[in-house]
Amino acid sequence: MRAGAENNMTHGAQCEFVKASGSRCRANARTASAHCWFHAPELAGERHSARRRGGIARTSHKLTLPPDAPRLPLASIADVLTLLEATANEVRRGQLETRLANCVGYLCSVALNGLAQIPGPDSPVSVSFVVRAPIPCPLCKTETGKECKQCQGMGYVSASKQPSETVS
Repeated sequence: MRAGAENNMTHGAQCEFVKASGSRCRANARTASAHCWFHAPELAGERHSARRRGGIARTSHKLTLPPDAPRLPLASIADVLTLLEATANEVRRGQLETRLANCVGYLCSVALNGLAQIPGPDSPVSVSFVVRAPIPCPLCKTETGKECKQCQGMGYVSASKQPSETVS
């Protein structure tokens, strides 16, 4: 609201503008007018100027990197920390929008998490297998492939399928 506009308002009269829905505008009407600031026909030019000023302010040039800014690698933790340091300093100097800096910070967090998943050249990587000798089938007591429910013709059972009771 512009300076001194409160002197032009009466707090009792309601704006007479009727909306497309059929309901009246609920704003207070201006003094010597039947309409509020938003609906007074005599203020159309002033409203247009205000919208234009607001639109210009909203679409002002944001502080971003220039198009020819060098590409920075993010292949190591040191690279990510260097980018974070540069971003923090650009924000402090007013050279970078804080929303863009927040985005860079989040992407650096993602990069650090990704780098943590990659095993380093000095990290030990090993794969081990546990091999157990087959256990002869306790029901058919054979390794010749005789058909039984326990070993299903294999003649042996795995350690996980070993029955709880044995036949003597």
